[in-house]
Amino acid sequence: MASSGASAWPYIGLLALVPGLLFLRPKRKPDEADIEEEEEAAPNDTINVYFGSQTGTAESFAQTIAAEGRRHGFHIDVVDLEEFSASELLEKGKAIFLMATYGDGEPTDNASEFTTWLKNESGELESDYLATVEFTVFGLGNTQYEHYNMVGKSTNEGMEKLGAQRMFEYGEGDDDNQLEEDFEAWREKMWMALVMRFGGMGGVDGVDKAVDLPFSVKMLTAAEAACHAGVSETAAASSSKFYWHGCDAPVVVNRELRAQAPGVGSTRHVEIDLQGTSVGYHTADNLAILPLNDATTAEKLCAQLGYDPDSFFILEHDDNHKPVFPTPCTVRDAFLRFMDIMAIPRRSLLEQLTPYVEDDAEREAMHLLSSKEGKEKYHREVEEPGWTLADLILERFSSLSMTLDHFLHVVPHLHPRYYTISSSSSVSPSRVHITVAVLEQDRSQGRLYRGICSSFLSSLEPHDGATVEGATIDGSGSKCRVFVRESTFRLPADSSIPIIMIGPGTGVAPMRALLQERAWQKEQGLSVGRNVLYFGCRCRDQDYIYRDELEAYQADGTLDSLRLAFSREGSSKVYVQHLLREDAAEMWGLLEGGAYVYVCGGTKMGTDVHSEFNHIAQSCGLMGVEESKEYMKGLHDAGRFVQELWS
Repeated sequence: MASSGASAWPYIGLLALVPGLLFLRPKRKPDEADIEEEEEAAPNDTINVYFGSQTGTAESFAQTIAAEGRRHGFHIDVVDLEEFSASELLEKGKAIFLMATYGDGEPTDNASEFTTWLKNESGELESDYLATVEFTVFGLGNTQYEHYNMVGKSTNEGMEKLGAQRMFEYGEGDDDNQLEEDFEAWREKMWMALVMRFGGMGGVDGVDKAVDLPFSVKMLTAAEAACHAGVSETAAASSSKFYWHGCDAPVVVNRELRAQAPGVGSTRHVEIDLQGTSVGYHTADNLAILPLNDATTAEKLCAQLGYDPDSFFILEHDDNHKPVFPTPCTVRDAFLRFMDIMAIPRRSLLEQLTPYVEDDAEREAMHLLSSKEGKEKYHREVEEPGWTLADLILERFSSLSMTLDHFLHVVPHLHPRYYTISSSSSVSPSRVHITVAVLEQDRSQGRLYRGICSSFLSSLEPHDGATVEGATIDGSGSKCRVFVRESTFRLPADSSIPIIMIGPGTGVAPMRALLQERAWQKEQGLSVGRNVLYFGCRCRDQDYIYRDELEAYQADGTLDSLRLAFSREGSSKVYVQHLLREDAAEMWGLLEGGAYVYVCGGTKMGTDVHSEFNHIAQSCGLMGVEESKEYMKGLHDAGRFVQELWS
């Protein structure tokens, strides 16, 4: 799926200096001598490529490694870490780990059991347990987070502790900067090292059309589809089981929270009725939304590619692969629900698509955009203006022609988006609330880029009737597909313990839920500790969301202290961390009294708030720098300092 790095090999001569020649030169049919030479060069080694992925990036990188590895002559198996087997690792003997770090230094959901195994076993098994295994690791992280690439680093160290031998150096990428470029540079050197070590093909003729697809598409009549049993969740691929988890539920409230003025932006308060579904939640859990792509765009793309949107199909997989989304379904369903057509495509995806572009000029243009030499052009002409995959195919590369099975194989899947729930399950058990910042950005070339999920949610009209059990998505609005994931936000079991909440902007969402819960606890006659909230936004008259509710909580005594930071109202910008420093003595007293701290919002704010608490420990607790770090780590480990941040 990404650049093979063929032009980097020092021994392929002049062609290495002109990488375009490798791609554009016509291919000739290989004779028997060619085939025999390739067979001798191929290492015939199997490499397992394991991925720990939350949003699909590490999984996409794994597919890139697999495509390149096969072209270099290796046998490649991509393995979801949820299906990790130590015996298989020992049997195959070679492994590449692509490990994303999620949240506050945590493993992704599908890598959780593996990382626990690696941590536990590295202390219990013999130090040479994996001595027959050769490995390398690439970590995916974001420097905005405090624990940058922690999972990649711990995987690398854990494999070494169990005696595994390194076949290439550890690498990592920064999603806050140029993750794909970091990955490209690392894997280019990796293939050079592996081919030199194990044999194989150093020079590869660019990217071929996808071969050896893991599935085939079988078209069905509507009657055949109605009789088909479908695919069960137990048979599904681990990396996309979320498609089976959700329930369709009606939106019953969808209202604007900000002032209606030019340039202010939009934040929506959305309520979803869970009656008649199997979905339940706890206060401040995460609600997963499975968004729909824009229906008009999906229809146009089907027409452009020559697919009948109303035709039914199933995916028939080989023995080594599992279904990646539920079938039977229509082509329209696949384009609306499962294919990530409204996102800005990575260069690696453009590389995979290039062979399917039939017009010579268009094909050369896409090849340049996907190449290492064209990365600045890609940033300038695709990424900065926010060209989506669908728009590129419809407007710039209209000669692209793919069979449906190839399209479904090459294009990434649409992943859920997670919102921290802004309601209390004690107060509103059957109606879940979320707070949605609608992403709309004016980009270069006069283009407007819209967030896929927030645009979808903002378009949903409230349902005007009772909950319909078993309702299905029809693309017309009013319903969305949801499921719940546990959050790290949990109130202390003892309600008398004080809490400190820091939630500027939409980061106030879980704080609203916690306040609802604390108010309910008071109504039940429980002793409730001190509640302190720090909220910040630009201007009180524009984006002070939930103002009436917060001030009502302050008036009735639920909220003991409401500290407000408006960054655009004074001569200097004031943020929540500045107020924390003003209140250092009070914060230290609350911490020493056992208070829990909850932080939600952007990573930069979260880093600044964490630093401020470090400063409070040093100034009020009379601690040194290292001592304050240990103090903060102790709060985190005890569940008393909890952050949910986004970049």
